[in-house]
Amino acid sequence: MSLAARLEAQHQDNQDIVDTLIEDGADLNDEFVVEHHFACANFDKLEKLAVEVFKLGFDVTDAEEMREGRNILFCFDAVREGPLVLEELNEDTDTLMKLADRFGVDYDGWGTYFGEEVDEDYEEEDEDE
Repeated sequence: MSLAARLEAQHQDNQDIVDTLIEDGADLNDEFVVEHHFACANFDKLEKLAVEVFKLGFDVTDAEEMREGRNILFCFDAVREGPLVLEELNEDTDTLMKLADRFGVDYDGWGTYFGEEVDEDYEEEDEDE
């Protein structure tokens, strides 16, 4: 699938997720922690991407090693907090997907927390800073 087709598909995913949050009663003006997920078998490529993403103003989590079948993958999250604005979310996913593509890293979508649920790993890292 071409990058343009993946960007278009991601915009539709963004819209679907935002619509679901609204249906579940979310106030998009609240603070949301949005985590964009990246994965790659090559740690050096992932690390170079993380540096570039950090320069764009995202918080970046430490890389983690995961096993997927016989393969080892490295992954990290790029995190941004704020109100959930679809146009800004589309801009972020466009920027991050293009950057990931340039570095040969997989962009694996994004997620957020709704309600009281928070990512304890991110909260711990945030408190350490």
